[in-house]
Amino acid sequence: TNISLDHKPMVDLEPLFEAFCDRAKVAVVNHDCERSMRLTQSLDLRVTFGIECQGADVNAESISLLPDGVDCEVNGIACRLRVPGRHNVANAVAAIAACGAVLVLMQAMSKSEEELTEKIYLMAVGITSQQPMTENMYAWMYTI
Repeated sequence: TNISLDHKPMVDLEPLFEAFCDRAKVAVVNHDCERSMRLTQSLDLRVTFGIECQGADVNAESISLLPDGVDCEVNGIACRLRVPGRHNVANAVAAIAACGAVLVLMQAMSKSEEELTEKIYLMAVGITSQQPMTENMYAWMYTI
């Protein structure tokens, strides 16, 4: 997330943003936003994203805006978005960072590599199948 002037003055937004982040188990933070980075620097679990930002955990570079999409590299991997606009690159790296944050949190809450692997498998099965999630799948999700 990031913090920017929206519906309230910045002096009112900062404490709200800090309180929101303090309640989160892991934060996904826009590295391009200095204010967000400063307000979340004390968090134990933070995944950052950015555009042409070397310090971000998830970083988009080599951006080529096209009429029907965007070509870019995300952490060195060539990507093609089928929607145009730099803002969509920002949305994509934010989504990738959010997925990474789920894995970071799952790892932090797993007792072993085997347990982490099982949680990832159960999540993937739940997401990719048309079958309802089983009680076992929900059980670990509630621990997050």
